[in-house]
Amino acid sequence: MGMSLLKTLLSNISPFLNLSSFKDTNSEPVQKYYQRAEEILKLLKPIILNAIVDSEIISDEVLDKAFEELGLSVEELREQFESWQPLSSKVYFVLQVEALISRIQNSSLDIFQSLKSSDQHLPDELSSASLEHCLQKIKHVGYKQISSLIREAVRDQVDSVGLSSEILMKIFESLSLNSNQEILVEAVALEKLKENAEQAEKTAEVVFIDQLIALVSLMHHRLVLIKQSQTCSPVLIPADFCCPLSLELMTDLVIVASGQTYE
Repeated sequence: MGMSLLKTLLSNISPFLNLSSFKDTNSEPVQKYYQRAEEILKLLKPIILNAIVDSEIISDEVLDKAFEELGLSVEELREQFESWQPLSSKVYFVLQVEALISRIQNSSLDIFQSLKSSDQHLPDELSSASLEHCLQKIKHVGYKQISSLIREAVRDQVDSVGLSSEILMKIFESLSLNSNQEILVEAVALEKLKENAEQAEKTAEVVFIDQLIALVSLMHHRLVLIKQSQTCSPVLIPADFCCPLSLELMTDLVIVASGQTYE
């Protein structure tokens, strides 16, 4: 087994597990995703550190590939968590992080399965029962995935299919986009991501972020309708007449330098 590969993996896992002390790691939606990844890596690290590194397991192509992919995914995931800020896009963060956690979970399962089916003499820490126990625990590391709902909503938007109110409400609730201000913060964050993608000339990324911006715009419109349905007025108030922050009818208008109108 290539020691440099394993040491690189360990050097990625250790700082990731230390992220628990960062204050932003305890905010939503970051916390639940960090806990899931942490659960997997805490199962995996002792196996690598105490068993594989100290044993004489012969290099295996499948195992090496799984370790390499795991190392890259852990590094990318750590970068996602380290770059998270309260004003970051929750939608974009969830799409990136859920994909990376799935990759980490699959690579970990491949590692344990490969070791379990190996003909080599393994140390006691890697007994068949121990490996099966880890396999089952990793398989059952679950969390409510939102990325599939977001991608479904984006597809429906692109295909001009009527978006399900149920799906939008699930996205609202799961990402805590419960207020108009939260949605505006999300829209601004996505615009910044789009600008960065344009500067990097990532055309496909720009198109996808544009689709996310359109989805968030629709979410804002739905929130306006929900707010209006909760008022006692029988008259439907046009969205342009409502304050973008409070969603209330504007009576004392103020126009800021950007041209946006607020109550």
